[in-house]
Amino acid sequence: MTILEEIKVSEIILGRKIPLEDSNVSLIQIIRDIIRERTRTAIILYDKEQIKLISVKSLAKHLAKKRLLRDEVLEETKAYELQELEKYEIFKPETNIKTVLGNILRKSIKPIIEIDGEFYEIQPEELFSLYVLWEDQMSEINVDKFMNKSIHKVNPNKSISSTIQQMINKGYDYALITNLSNQPLGILTYTDYVYSIQTLIKRMEGINISKDEKPKIDWVMKKPVIVGFETERMIDILNRMIEDDISHLPILSDTGEVSGMIYKEDIFSLLVDLDEAS
Repeated sequence: MTILEEIKVSEIILGRKIPLEDSNVSLIQIIRDIIRERTRTAIILYDKEQIKLISVKSLAKHLAKKRLLRDEVLEETKAYELQELEKYEIFKPETNIKTVLGNILRKSIKPIIEIDGEFYEIQPEELFSLYVLWEDQMSEINVDKFMNKSIHKVNPNKSISSTIQQMINKGYDYALITNLSNQPLGILTYTDYVYSIQTLIKRMEGINISKDEKPKIDWVMKKPVIVGFETERMIDILNRMIEDDISHLPILSDTGEVSGMIYKEDIFSLLVDLDEAS
């Protein structure tokens, strides 16, 4: 039995309980509840036997299609109208961590843990802390050897709706906003977008949204960008990602240009490889 097979998933849960919503609840209420619980998902209850999972990605895709964002518009939209739902798998508290990681990597599912009838999220940053089990090995891994050179970059003048659609089409859960010198200006994730909806609605009040005047990505992007550097060790990067509660991180060269990304999937794969080699 490996180290990860000996650790139960319930041992690392931080307690982010997933909001349970009736199928008739409004879209704006779902967003408020997700923000309140600091989660990235909500569960829609259709009856006692049927539940569906809606994520910030699902919400972002739906919201990006709306030409006009107003509180009353989101109040009128009900949960049962949402078509973009997530694949998920429910794990018991006694499930081992290796099983959870394997399912995430193979099936690209959202892992949920059920404890006494309540559902909790398993967030990537909570799993990153497992690196301490192989702290010596992690100390020897340099970022420039581990980083992924596949980067999804957009310019700051791009509209929010087209950016979200491009993220979905290309399979990224973020967009890195850069200038002409390839330096990071901001970053947008599905979570950032959904969490900023109320601010975006206020900004759009009184604005006549036409084809020539669409909300730009720099309205909602998070800045300054939390970054790492090629010369750092992976152990330093992981500590930063855990501390700042993020699941991917841009890496900069010594000239300040974006040269790579650290992705949660790559970290999970590394943890599994270290576990199997130990």
